[in-house]
Amino acid sequence: HMDMWSFARVFLSLILIFIVALSFPAQVSIVGIFLAIILATLGAVAFGTIVGTFFLSAFWIGENAFIDRIVDGIDRWARYPLDLFPKAFHYVFIFVFPIFFVTIWPVKLSFGGIAFSSAGWMMLGALGLIIFWGVLFSLILSRGLKKYESGGG
Repeated sequence: HMDMWSFARVFLSLILIFIVALSFPAQVSIVGIFLAIILATLGAVAFGTIVGTFFLSAFWIGENAFIDRIVDGIDRWARYPLDLFPKAFHYVFIFVFPIFFVTIWPVKLSFGGIAFSSAGWMMLGALGLIIFWGVLFSLILSRGLKKYESGGG
């Protein structure tokens, strides 16, 4: 679901990318921007799959608004330079809450801070997260629907 505000943010982000690319042509690469968009998209799908899996807990615990508050907190964290955190946090931001896929790495790819050869590994990592959490999502959803049906729903 994409509302008008989300569309406006995406459109403004693309305009900002092109302004930066025109202002700093030696530092910004079109290939890097393209890879960054792909990586950010895969990261967003991975993050959405993880969050969706946690929201399925509603089948067992009822209202789970606390998960929404956790996701909002993670969204606030994503506004800070996450690569400044200790290495232990990096693994959390890569595998548990894959914020690096939608914040740090796309920016570094766009500006040449990460080699293009690393982008393939990053994309494979994001795909791995999508597959793992997608399978887990499907399993939990099917069990949750069985519980819902057995409860007279």
